[in-house]
Amino acid sequence: MKKRIATVVFVVTCFFMSPVLFYFATLPGSNWEKEGSEVTALALALYYESALAEPLEGQRAIYHTIRNRVQSKDYPNTMREVVAQGARPGRRGGCQFSFVCDGAPEHPSTLCALHPKYTSAHGPFFCQVRWVGMWFRAFSYYTFGGGADPTCGAVLYYTGKAPYWVTDFKEGTVKKIGSHTFGQSLFVGRDVAHKRCDR
Repeated sequence: MKKRIATVVFVVTCFFMSPVLFYFATLPGSNWEKEGSEVTALALALYYESALAEPLEGQRAIYHTIRNRVQSKDYPNTMREVVAQGARPGRRGGCQFSFVCDGAPEHPSTLCALHPKYTSAHGPFFCQVRWVGMWFRAFSYYTFGGGADPTCGAVLYYTGKAPYWVTDFKEGTVKKIGSHTFGQSLFVGRDVAHKRCDR
């Protein structure tokens, strides 16, 4: 009887502790830009670029834009290199993905600290749960793909106010998905751009 109780306690403990252990096991290292895995880099991009409320369709579009860059001769050949492009020690700004060069460490808590009202409304472990979810989503996308590309071969996107480089968008290819605006470029990534994009 005691052995059964001990077994049940052990199984229940493992069940509740495994998400915690998985969270810590998947956190990016301080040198993820050079030594991190492809999945970790993709998970960071999805996590930071999706902020805290981007719908699934928008997350999938972000993945496809990164994948499009990997497949284009105009960008690096791996997801980690694409996400970390432009990163250098101490550099502030000028990276392809702003979170890489914002001066803050890439850790789930740093994003949550910027949105305390939102995170407190969703529970004390919202950021940790969202990170684990993003890591699994990144693993799924990296391993199995993300289905059809809703961005039509986009290699550029932005959120919020249009940046100065919005003039680089090829006319007729701009598409709003979630909170981001995606588009093909006039200058780079033309080798992966879809010739036709049904709206």
